[in-house]
Amino acid sequence: APDEGGFGPLPAWRGEVVWPRWAHVPGTGGRPDRAPLEAAKRLVRKPMRAEAWESDEAYRHGAALCVNGFFWEAHEVWEAVWMACPPNSREQRLLRALIQLANAGLKLRMGRPQAATRLLNEVRSLLADLDAVGANRTFMGVPVHALASHIE
Repeated sequence: APDEGGFGPLPAWRGEVVWPRWAHVPGTGGRPDRAPLEAAKRLVRKPMRAEAWESDEAYRHGAALCVNGFFWEAHEVWEAVWMACPPNSREQRLLRALIQLANAGLKLRMGRPQAATRLLNEVRSLLADLDAVGANRTFMGVPVHALASHIE
């Protein structure tokens, strides 16, 4: 497990959270390593609030998964966090952007660059929306404007 990943130092995970043994890629005939994902999803706090992101283990575990190429797994964990966000909130918009960013990484791994481009366009739109509501510096550990520029 890494110590860094663009989301600041990642916390030590509770004993119940372990890394998947492999990165799942749909369509390859393999099955996902579900037990670690279910353990991470059990850590989701409701409601998910921006001010608590640094101590939110599920959110940060999703970040660590994504940064380390576990795109399908990151999507699974972040989707559970997204469902815990207040409806129509900045938190929910950021989580949707991160989920689609992980999906884009997965589509590239699957050799589907057009699908990845479509997803990245959605990520850019979501990040622009966050930027417009004042999250242009860093929001929940994500440098919103810098990430949008990097995607360009």
